Amino acid sequence: MISEAGKDTYKRLKFSAMTLYSRTSQLKISRIATTGKVEEVPAYSLGYSIVVPTNDELIFKFLIQPGLSQDQASEAIWAFFDLMLVFAEGTVTPDVLHRLEQGRAVGRTLLVAYDFERRLIVTVDPLPTVPGVK
Repeated sequence: MISEAGKDTYKRLKFSAMTLYSRTSQLKISRIATTGKVEEVPAYSLGYSIVVPTNDELIFKFLIQPGLSQDQASEAIWAFFDLMLVFAEGTVTPDVLHRLEQGRAVGRTLLVAYDFERRLIVTVDPLPTVPGVK
């Protein structure tokens, strides 16, 4: 019975995350910066992310691209929650673990996002180079 209750809670969490993404994707957020110091169009939503702390003192921060369709957002969010589930269970496959270890964590926070071409969660460089900026 507890297992079934957990599955129901997991489904509700996914649904709630989708609902929140739908609401925040409509937000218009302005950034103030020196010309050329930040991307004109941000690669990831400025109003939505999911933060999951772990028992290993690592914090996952899921970033999502703005302007996704409901199906795309669902695919990305569910992939992240599925990763968090196997991470919590300790059943992460060696190849996924290796891929995550290649990312650079800053302040114990590892940025991740969904790669639609490869259909998997990938790490995001917290300090990317902006073209034309030194």
